[in-house]
Amino acid sequence: MPWDREGEHVMVSEWWIVAAAVVGVVAVLSISELIIRRRRQARAAGLQAKVDRLREELAEAVEQVEDHAQQQTTGTRKAMGGE
Repeated sequence: MPWDREGEHVMVSEWWIVAAAVVGVVAVLSISELIIRRRRQARAAGLQAKVDRLREELAEAVEQVEDHAQQQTTGTRKAMGGE
């Protein structure tokens, strides 16, 4: 326990202890929120990359289907005596 200059016992005020505890809790909560936010951002970036990749794959698949349909149409016309 601390002593003052006259050798008398000095009590640490309880509000300092409470204030220190509050600061500690706020710091832990802030750090936790920061970690959660970073994880969400990383997950969102990963999901956006996946969406972009799937859009590219979809565009390629649509193009292939259109090409195939065009070939089928051309083949059908030739078979029926058309162009």
